[in-house]
Amino acid sequence: MRSLPVFVSLVVLSAVLAGCAPRARGPQPIVPTAEEENRAVDGLLRQFDLNRDGQITCADLESQRRALFAQIDEDQNGTLRRGEYRFAAFEDQSFQFYDFVDVDKNEDGLVDFNEFSAVSNNNYARLDRNRDCLVTRAEMIAASQDFFRAGRAAEARKRRRQQKNGPDLGDFDNEIELEDIPPSP
Repeated sequence: MRSLPVFVSLVVLSAVLAGCAPRARGPQPIVPTAEEENRAVDGLLRQFDLNRDGQITCADLESQRRALFAQIDEDQNGTLRRGEYRFAAFEDQSFQFYDFVDVDKNEDGLVDFNEFSAVSNNNYARLDRNRDCLVTRAEMIAASQDFFRAGRAAEARKRRRQQKNGPDLGDFDNEIELEDIPPSP
């Protein structure tokens, strides 16, 4: 008769654990909704369409680069010294991959606007798929779908990694304050 209480205990424990198990979410969509696409297009237009004409062109990119150049040219002499140039990478990630000496094509120790604007804008290149200097709404939507798919793929990889290894320390959203740490004995 001892086996009956053990059996009942196991059934109850199984029911409790089944209730605590994470529920399987249905398959995630692999394309953004129309609302997400519109938000993405609006964000791209805010970032790149400086003259607010509803389209993104190479002229917008040049205007953006001129504004950045003027902003980081501290002495306003029309050229950038190495110290000024380093700020470009903070404002436009395209510059993270181009060292000053690579951009200074004439090797005069200064970067003028022509040298500066010759650095490829990676974000714009991803948007303007047919390289016609006009980013259409269709190209913006295609880019948002690529971004959305990449995000879903990254989430799936992260879930698989967590199932295998447990949560990453970076996954916790809380911050520890110094007063939360108990003093050492």
